[in-house]
Amino acid sequence: MPRHVAVSRWIARASYRAGAVGVALLTVLFFSVVDRDKPSQNFLIDHSGQWGAAVYMTSFYLFPLVTTAVCGYQWTRAARWAESTSMRIGLGLMGISMWMGLIHTLARITILWVAVAFPCPPPRLNFS
Repeated sequence: MPRHVAVSRWIARASYRAGAVGVALLTVLFFSVVDRDKPSQNFLIDHSGQWGAAVYMTSFYLFPLVTTAVCGYQWTRAARWAESTSMRIGLGLMGISMWMGLIHTLARITILWVAVAFPCPPPRLNFS
């Protein structure tokens, strides 16, 4: 069996367990580290700069991070070995989109932690 097929099968089997662990982890983190004192209309804006929300959202973003990395790898690899030009172009474009998604997810995680490290001061309201 080719290595890429074995890796794909292993990922498919592991994804169910990872999903179950992830849901349990997100539930525990939400009720233990996220500050829920006031109701929130926009979770990320209302909890910006809080380390608990950053931990919660980082663990949330791990799922699209892994998914985009796996799909990007598989589709880019498949594009190299595709026999027809149209299939090569289609798989190549899908692979590029997954790598862009990976960069976007990494940027979101970075922005979360930058907001924790360098919190913005509260706005000063001047009514005079």
